[in-house]
Order: sequence, then C-alpha cells, then structure tokens
Amino acid sequence: MTKHVDLELDILKLPLVEYIKVRGLQIRNFNREQDTKALIKLFNTIWTESEGPAITLSEDLANQLPEDHVLLAEFNGQIVGFIVFDVIDEEGEKKGIIRFIGVLKEHRGKKIASAMAFRAGEYLLRYGVKKIKSFIPQKNETALNFIKFFGFEKRKDVEYSPEFPT
Repeated sequence: MTKHVDLELDILKLPLVEYIKVRGLQIRNFNREQDTKALIKLFNTIWTESEGPAITLSEDLANQLPEDHVLLAEFNGQIVGFIVFDVIDEEGEKKGIIRFIGVLKEHRGKKIASAMAFRAGEYLLRYGVKKIKSFIPQKNETALNFIKFFGFEKRKDVEYSPEFPT
C-alpha cells in the first residue's frame, strides 16, 4: 500500500473531447485474443516509467480483464494507450473508477488520454454510474495534474493498492 489521493468527479461534468477530430486516433474495446500481448507490453512499458507503485501486468492477469472494461487507443494503427475502468460500490452508491490509464510518452499531448477517459465515461453512464473516482499516487504529479484537468476534486489522502478488475 502506498499513499494515494482519492479524487472524484460527477460524471456529467466530464469534458467532451473532440477525439473524432484527432486524425489517426481510434478508441476501441480490448480484444483478449488479438490484444493481450500488446496490452501487456504497453502497460509494463508505461508503468515502469511512471511515478506510481511498481505494478506488472502478467499474461494471467491480462486474460482475466473484462473486455468491456478496457479501452485501447490506436494512433495511426499503433496501440499507444489504454484505460482500465470498473464499477464499484462505495457506501451503497454505484461509482465508476479509473483503475489505470496510460499513454506512451511520445504520444502524450495529443488528447489521447482525454479521449479514452471520455469514452470510459460514456460506458460508465450506461451502467448507471453518476460519479467517477480515481486514486492517484501522491508523488505522481503528472497524473494528478491530468486528472485534476478534468475537474476531479480531492476527497482525502488514503493508503491504497491498485488492482485490476476481474
């Protein structure tokens, strides 16, 4: 467990991102049969570079991920980003949670992470979710700034261990 910031956002305040206008960008569902190896490589590359806790995505874990809770970003045909999200129950309220989000360094600043977050928000609305949470390591300034850009507000500091949905 490491120190994280517990942040939350009303899902209807998630900014609309014109990702359709980003030439060459496609956001699509994870397909276990064709994407597992690419997701493992991408996740482990990005997470090694991050300021968060050391986490490795194994083939066993990747094969347990629900396909409808993982989105991939393809830029000009190359998988360059991912978002892993889930639905949780917190104090009797159904909430969405962004468990992991990442984009290769050389593709940051192209609104790819924003497009994935918006698309995940669309999915979560279908599950009846009204609020989205995220737990960001206190020392990961890049991730904190990104998530606050969307309007997420700090609730409290907590001890948290990131986990994958199954």
